Amino acid sequence: MGKLCRWCYLLNKRLYRKMSFVIMLVLLLAAVCLFAAAAGEDSGFLHVALAQTDPADPLSGEIVRSLMEDDSLILFTRADDPAHAEYLMETGQADSAWIFPAHMQQAVDAFVQTGAPACVRVVEREQNVLLRLSREKLNAALLGHSARAVYLRYARDHLPMLDDLSDEALLRYYEETPVSEELFVFGDPVASSGGQSHYLTAPLRGLLGIITVLGGLAAALYSLQDEQRRTFAWVPQRYRLPVDLAGIGMATLNLSVVSMAALWVAGVYLPSLLECVITLLYALSCACFALLLRHLLHRIALLGSVIPVLTVLMIVVCPVFFDLKQVRLLALLFPPTYYINAVYDTAYLWYMVAFSGICIALSYGIVKWRSPTR
Repeated sequence: MGKLCRWCYLLNKRLYRKMSFVIMLVLLLAAVCLFAAAAGEDSGFLHVALAQTDPADPLSGEIVRSLMEDDSLILFTRADDPAHAEYLMETGQADSAWIFPAHMQQAVDAFVQTGAPACVRVVEREQNVLLRLSREKLNAALLGHSARAVYLRYARDHLPMLDDLSDEALLRYYEETPVSEELFVFGDPVASSGGQSHYLTAPLRGLLGIITVLGGLAAALYSLQDEQRRTFAWVPQRYRLPVDLAGIGMATLNLSVVSMAALWVAGVYLPSLLECVITLLYALSCACFALLLRHLLHRIALLGSVIPVLTVLMIVVCPVFFDLKQVRLLALLFPPTYYINAVYDTAYLWYMVAFSGICIALSYGIVKWRSPTR
């Protein structure tokens, strides 16, 4: 046992003498730091400038504050006045300007009672899908306040027995009635475990998973170099495959553990037993995948030329940014797919085990087929 541990230690030590492997570790940590820093900054897919015609108007001020405090894909900026908001939009600093009128409550009441023109002016340079969807956010912000006016109007028109009650009394009943405002409730295991969810850090897990695969492929290149130099010439032929797997596995294990630690530090995921199991199985699956490519391609130049293509292919077909149903079967050929989905579905833990077994079996078959003694 002591000899095995010493051997693993020496294999691990060899890795840190390789500048390319150290660069991968630095790249991995840099990716986490950059994404975490970007997530902490004000950002969004759309930039909307908000302006009040009358800064002292209470209702428009409340709506603007609620939009500014809301964490969404839209970045809201408070403009000094309507002219400033339009200037931000015209100069491209904002995609849209939402201008709230003076006497907002009266405007909402007039809209509900008589169907008067819309009470919020939206100024845009062009129409596109994202800007149209952003207006749903505005509708949601106005709904709570317009609903009160609709409630009062309905009570006055259709419930004469409530004529003795003032508007304040009716609104008190409205506020005290428990009504769930959520029509849909979204959740996932990551959010329930306390991890932070942000559209910038969401693809971080997949990107780190791809870097781990690249580390395994780099270790496969080191293995081919060792074969050329006859570094492990003393190892019996029947043990060559386990030696190759151990050398590659050390690289993927290091990168997987550092990825897990980096995700924890960045606050994307919280420590759990499931994360530890996923990390270990992913390191194994990446090592087995790299081992298969190492014996399948069997040449340094050929494997090195395939790595950039594999990188682009994994980013496209694996669910790093988008989960495309059209290429879902193709995505199962690459380890990051299992790594990303294992957090949400523990069945992918068994899929990783099966994936690793298939890669080892294929590698063994290739070695036997190429063996001069077959």
